[in-house]
Amino acid sequence: MKKILIYGIGNPSRQDDSLGPQFIEKFDIWISKQNFPLEIETTANYQLNIEDADLISQKDLVIFIDATKTDITNFEFSSLMPRQNISEYTTHSLNPEQILNLCQKLYKNYPETYMLQIKGYSWTLGEKISEKASRNLDDAVSYFKNWLNKLT
Repeated sequence: MKKILIYGIGNPSRQDDSLGPQFIEKFDIWISKQNFPLEIETTANYQLNIEDADLISQKDLVIFIDATKTDITNFEFSSLMPRQNISEYTTHSLNPEQILNLCQKLYKNYPETYMLQIKGYSWTLGEKISEKASRNLDDAVSYFKNWLNKLT
């Protein structure tokens, strides 16, 4: 059985930065009502850390979900590959490509990996996401459900 990890990244106290964790909340509600022949695990955290390489290396498929400020329409889904950038390594906050690089170096394995970026607009302190970001989140969840259904 294919082992899948869906990883939401973001700070729930920073408005639209919480799109990753909010995606996980919506997805968990939906997936609990499904009968998928896949082993799906979800998690959310403020940021990726070095320790995540171990968890990720044990999966067949990983999808990162994160908010973005970049100029995209409402969401963007793309594949990821390992990337090494030593100058960016810290004990905190690695990007998904760096985590994949760690998987490859430490565990000689990295999963098929995708990034689902959801367009955000408001980044100040607060738990409520913006109206536009909320619509983008709903669109991204809907897209992802359809994408996941094609895997079965």
